[in-house]
Amino acid sequence: MKLFFIDNQKVQRFLYILLAALLLFSFYPLLSSDPITSYDDQLLLGGVDNLHSFTEYKEKILAGKILDVQPVRDLSYIIDFKLQSFFPLHSFHLTNLLLWIGICFFFKRILDLIDDKKEDHQWLIWSVVFLYALSPVFTSSVAWIAGRKHLLSTFFTVWATYLFLKMRSSPAPLKNSSGIIILYILAVFSQPINILWPLFVFIYSYFDKKISERKKLLISLAVIAVIGLAINLYYYGSLYEQITAGDGKYDSAYGPGLSLLALGRYFYLTLFPFDSLPVSHYQGSWENMVGMVLMIIFLFWVYKRRVGAAVVFCFIAYFFLPLIPVTYKITRIFCSDTYLLNASLGLYAALFLIFKNAKFKYSAALVFAYAGILFYINLGYINIFESTESIFSYAYAKEATPMSIVNVADSLVKQGKYANAKTLVSQLEVMEPDNRFYPKLMSDVIYKDPLVKNEEKIKGLELIKPKAPVVYLRLALLHSNQGNTAGFKDNVDKIFSDPQGYIRNSYLRNEQVVALIKVGCEKNKIEVECKNQYEAFSKVVKFNNWRPELYKNFYFESKNNPNELAYE
Repeated sequence: MKLFFIDNQKVQRFLYILLAALLLFSFYPLLSSDPITSYDDQLLLGGVDNLHSFTEYKEKILAGKILDVQPVRDLSYIIDFKLQSFFPLHSFHLTNLLLWIGICFFFKRILDLIDDKKEDHQWLIWSVVFLYALSPVFTSSVAWIAGRKHLLSTFFTVWATYLFLKMRSSPAPLKNSSGIIILYILAVFSQPINILWPLFVFIYSYFDKKISERKKLLISLAVIAVIGLAINLYYYGSLYEQITAGDGKYDSAYGPGLSLLALGRYFYLTLFPFDSLPVSHYQGSWENMVGMVLMIIFLFWVYKRRVGAAVVFCFIAYFFLPLIPVTYKITRIFCSDTYLLNASLGLYAALFLIFKNAKFKYSAALVFAYAGILFYINLGYINIFESTESIFSYAYAKEATPMSIVNVADSLVKQGKYANAKTLVSQLEVMEPDNRFYPKLMSDVIYKDPLVKNEEKIKGLELIKPKAPVVYLRLALLHSNQGNTAGFKDNVDKIFSDPQGYIRNSYLRNEQVVALIKVGCEKNKIEVECKNQYEAFSKVVKFNNWRPELYKNFYFESKNNPNELAYE
């Protein structure tokens, strides 16, 4: 059937151009300003700026000066820097958008391959592609420079999926196999979230015997997966832990129940992305339970009805496989929109197959209408990524999570609004009593408020539980200002006696300790003793200096707000 009695290829080209134009229009505000927020962007970009060789890159990794090493993503940042050195353009968000358009292109091709009657369902295919492309749940991956790793990993994985499905009818399966292996390697070393993708290849190959050369491909992918898994386990279990002081890397105490809730939230967000957030979602939200119930009902319905049979099952597996690594052991990130980038493609493909088999006359029209609603919502949502403050203010207003509270409270402290900040910090204490940011923020509110007297500051800091090194540092300085040598030394000893506590609470920087020794110890005439303690102490925390270096050596200027990213 020819669409609207127009040549099919012309309509196809028009729809490709229309989709690209809508995405370009949506993200244009970010393309023109290319804002670099302090929400991880600075840290990631700072580590790879001014690199001129692989040797320099390797030395920085071993020295702990690059945060969250992902070689392919880091290379993409370096290419952006090189482009900016030759051309007067801001390319970070442009690169993200081009990757997103590429992902949508391959998704369209995948749907073409799994549809046996291509022309009969082209409008339905395109409606699902538009729904995927315009959904707000994927906006943070494109609008957030630090989301580059998710875009790259998804881009290579989707491309590899397309080549794999093409092997069914390809006259040169070996050539496709080589391409798939290379793309999978690039995906794993962009971001390891898709490391279980070979299981999708295995499941699909099991049901579809027409895919040739599948055994050799599966063996090759399995070997790469094992190597990639070993490298990531080693890195995240050793060097990354030392660099970041284990930031957010703790096992959940809630067990499989919390993992199931997280999967429910991912399912809910894929279908109803109205509550998309630029930060992690809260584990106590009602949407988690609703999503879990809907997910179970959906899976049971698909199983009972056998809708689409094997292929639907394969793409449902595609949805769950990338989410297993991030839900098996919940970290400080309970549920993040960026983790859905590749996973949701599987669920959308499964829904396409279900709609196609249902043969409902108006399926495409309804999906297009839904995509239009999401596009409208997304136009306003994209604007929040213009600044760090707007990101977290929006997140707090939409769904008050510990992370959003922490960042909004920190912003209020910097603005000198200590009373408002204290209200939020108190809310954080109730919501998550063991939050690692709480001691630092509460000490900020007390210590930095000029209206609070020193005696009251000391009493307030003493009441903070649990204590963190930054609290002891401020108590030491306050006691030193009052000439209380015993109080000063007691708090210095508490810092130096617990290097592991120092590492876990990495707000206290090495240069702050040095300043404490030089000023406080000299003033209290215990310089030699402090110096000896520090030398022993510094051997344990030698890696804990990455944040200040990255901030100090990498400054960004924004046309709209040149002071926003200044290091404090």
